[in-house]
Amino acid sequence: YGPEMRGGTAYCTVVVSDKPIGSPVANNPEIVVAMNRPSLDKFAPMVKPKGFLFINSSLIDVTSDRKDIKVITVPCNQVAIEAGSAKSANVVMIGALVGATGIIKPETVEGRINYAFSRKGEKVVQTNIVAFRRGIEIGKGK
Repeated sequence: YGPEMRGGTAYCTVVVSDKPIGSPVANNPEIVVAMNRPSLDKFAPMVKPKGFLFINSSLIDVTSDRKDIKVITVPCNQVAIEAGSAKSANVVMIGALVGATGIIKPETVEGRINYAFSRKGEKVVQTNIVAFRRGIEIGKGK
């Protein structure tokens, strides 16, 4: 277990490309998702100009003053609770990212949600689909 188990910042790098990926390291990512304040403080400065910074405004009471990136605040925890489960906060954020960037088709993500949660029951699947779709709306600015 890494530092996240002791209260430090946990992070993950995901590289999406239709070309071969030489390295999963992203020193200046186009997209950063900050689910908590330590992550915002550590990773927001790394976003490439014209990139995206997604902030979980349910847990982070500040935003970025950068004018060279698109900042999207998403009340992930609040929307997840409204959808039916506080555990769906990350799914709300994925929806916002998909809605704002179009990086992947929503139906592809919904298929993965169905696959990942089907053993937990239809209610869990539907809760996460609702959370994801509400995130898409937020990402699109609706």
